[in-house]
Amino acid sequence: MGQDTPTPPARPAINIEQPIGRHASGNRAEQAAKAVAKKAVAKKAVAKKAVAKKASTKAVAKKTAKAVTKKSAAKTNAAAKKAVKKASKAAAKKATKKPAAKKAKASKDKKISGYGMGKVDVVMSVDQVGKEAAKIAKEGPTLKALDQLAKNDAFLTIEDLCAGYGKMQILHNFSLKIGKGQSLCLIGPNGAGKSTVLHSIFGFTNIFSGKISVGDKDVTALTPSQKLANAGIAYILQDKSVFPGMTVEENLMMGGFLKNKPTEAKAAAEMVFDKYSRLAERRDKPAGVLSGGERRLLEISRALVMEPDVLLVDEPSIGLEPRFIDMVFEILHDLQHRDGKTIVMVEQNAKKGLEFADIGYVLVSGETALADNGDKLLKNPEVGRLFLGG
Repeated sequence: MGQDTPTPPARPAINIEQPIGRHASGNRAEQAAKAVAKKAVAKKAVAKKAVAKKASTKAVAKKTAKAVTKKSAAKTNAAAKKAVKKASKAAAKKATKKPAAKKAKASKDKKISGYGMGKVDVVMSVDQVGKEAAKIAKEGPTLKALDQLAKNDAFLTIEDLCAGYGKMQILHNFSLKIGKGQSLCLIGPNGAGKSTVLHSIFGFTNIFSGKISVGDKDVTALTPSQKLANAGIAYILQDKSVFPGMTVEENLMMGGFLKNKPTEAKAAAEMVFDKYSRLAERRDKPAGVLSGGERRLLEISRALVMEPDVLLVDEPSIGLEPRFIDMVFEILHDLQHRDGKTIVMVEQNAKKGLEFADIGYVLVSGETALADNGDKLLKNPEVGRLFLGG
C-alpha cells in the first residue's frame, strides 16, 4: 500500500458544437440542393425574359408590316384614281374632238340585220316576244277573213280546235282554212303551238273539241295511218328522219308501206326517181352518204310515194346550208304549183316561209293573232320587228 498508484492517461475534451460525421455530410447535401434550385430559378427567369422579348419583337414587326401595307394600299388607290381621272379626261376630249367618227360607227352598227334585213338594236327574250306579239291584235281574225284568204273554197279546214298532249291543252279554239293547191305558213314565238297544229292535223295529239276536215270528209278521229292511206295527208318530219343504213331506194319504199301491194309502192318510187334525177343517181347508195339537202329531198320524196293531197311540212330549212334551203323551197314550190299539193308549213326562217306561202298565220299562245297574205305580213312593221329582225 505504501507504493504509489499509477495515474490514468487524460482523455481529450469533447466539443459539443462540432458536428460529428454524418451530420456534417447532410449539411453539405442540403447546401448543394439549394444551390441547384437557385440556379434553376435563375435560368427560368432568363428564359421568361427571352420569350417576352421575342413576343415584343413580333408585335413590333406586325405593327410595322400593317403600317407599310396600309401605306401601300393608300398609294395604290391614289394612283388608280389618278389613272381613272386621266382616262375620263382623254375620253371626253376624244368624244368632243371626233363626233364624225362616232356617227359613222353608229351608222355601221345600224346595218347589222337578221335574215339580211332589219335592225337588231334590241334583243328580246322569248317571253317578251310573246307578250309583244299578243299586243298586235286584241282579237284574232274572223272566220270570214280566213275564208277570204282561202278564196272562199277551203279544202283543209280546222274549226274551233282545242288540242294538246296528255291533259295539257296547247291550242285554244284554233281555226284554219286553206284552199286546194294553196300554201300556208305558221310563224310565231317558241311555244306558240305551231308544230301542235301539224301534229293535230295528222293525229299526234289529244283533241278535246273541234273538227278537222279535208274536202267534205271529217278526219278528226282518224289515226295517222288512216289519214295517210285514206285522207291523203302526209307528214314530213323535221331533219334526220331517213334511215342512214338503208339505200335511197329502200328509204323510198318505206314511204309506201301502206300500199296494198309492193308493186304499187315500187311503181310510186320509180315515179319519184323519174322526177328527181339527183336521187335516181344514188338509188343504190346508203342514205347516210347523202348531203343535208339530198336527205331533205329524200324525206320529202318518201312522203310523195303515197301520193297525198296535203303535205304537212315541219321546219323544211332546219339544219341546212343556204344553198340547200333554196333547193328545198324550189322543190316545195314545184309540188304546189305543178302537182297541185296543198302545203301547211311551220318554218323557223319566218322571212323565207312568208315569201314562199300564199297565206301566213301568226300564232301566240295557241291562238291566231294575225292572218293575212304572206307578202302583206312581210310588210307589216310589227311582224317585221318581232319575227324578221327589224
